[in-house]
Amino acid sequence: MEQLEPRVSDLIEDVYAKYLRSLERRLEEGGSASPHTKALCLMALLEGESLFTGSGRRWKSDRIAVRETTLRFIDERYRV
Repeated sequence: MEQLEPRVSDLIEDVYAKYLRSLERRLEEGGSASPHTKALCLMALLEGESLFTGSGRRWKSDRIAVRETTLRFIDERYRV
């Protein structure tokens, strides 16, 4: 949808910008030396999960395990 309708793309980017700022703040609170870059990486990781394990995807049955692994990684690395 985003590829076909520029307005949808703008709206999605607005949502991502708010999400990014939230992640950056949390990383700053945790003392991160590069909160913007790390926040972008985390956002890409979390968003990309749905491409592989979302509804109708080949690895949908792995979704819970992938989510748990991702959250465990984040908790171990970025616990604030």
